[in-house]
Amino acid sequence: MRFLFSRATNIMKAFPFLLSGYCLPLIAASQGEGAVLIQGAVFYTPCAIDLDSRDQTIDMGDTPVSEIATKGYGPTREFSVRLINCLMLPKPGHNQYDSEYYQITFEPITGSERFAIRGEAQGIELAIRDTEGYRAQPGVAFPAKEVTAGSMNLNFSLQLVSNGQPLKAGDYQSLIRFRMDYY
Repeated sequence: MRFLFSRATNIMKAFPFLLSGYCLPLIAASQGEGAVLIQGAVFYTPCAIDLDSRDQTIDMGDTPVSEIATKGYGPTREFSVRLINCLMLPKPGHNQYDSEYYQITFEPITGSERFAIRGEAQGIELAIRDTEGYRAQPGVAFPAKEVTAGSMNLNFSLQLVSNGQPLKAGDYQSLIRFRMDYY
C-alpha cells in the first residue's frame, strides 16, 4: 500500500507542473487566424450641438378649430438650437482663421414635401421660420450664416398652419429632424 501512496503523491506533484504553462504549447493547437479591421475618421466641425438642443419636445397647446379656420394659422412656439464650443481653426499653412459658415436644414421624418402631422387632427401642418422670417422648406437649407466663436443660439418659431384640407379636431404629433452643415 505504501508503494501506491508514494506513486500517487509523485503524480500529484507532477500535475501542477504540467498545468503551469510549460506544457500548454504542446496541448494547444492552432484554431485559425484572423484580422480585425479598424477604421474611423477624425473630423472637424466648428461647433457642437448642445445636448439639450438635440432632442426637443415642443408642446403646441390646445388650439380651437375656429382659430385656424378664421385666421389660417394657429399659435406660434419659439425654439432654439444651441451651438456650443464653436472654434475656428486656421487652414494648414495659414496663420489667419478662415470664415466658417453653417446651414441648417429641417426635414420631415415621413419623407413628405411638407411638415405634415400625424394623428386624428386634419387640415393642418407645421411651418418653421427663422428670426428673419424665412420659412423652412423640407430638405432645403436656410441661407448660410457665419459661425462665431463661443456659443450661438439659432432661434426659430414653429406654427400650426392650414394646409387647405378640411379641418378636423383631434390630437396630433410630428417628428422633424434637423441637420447642420458647415463649410
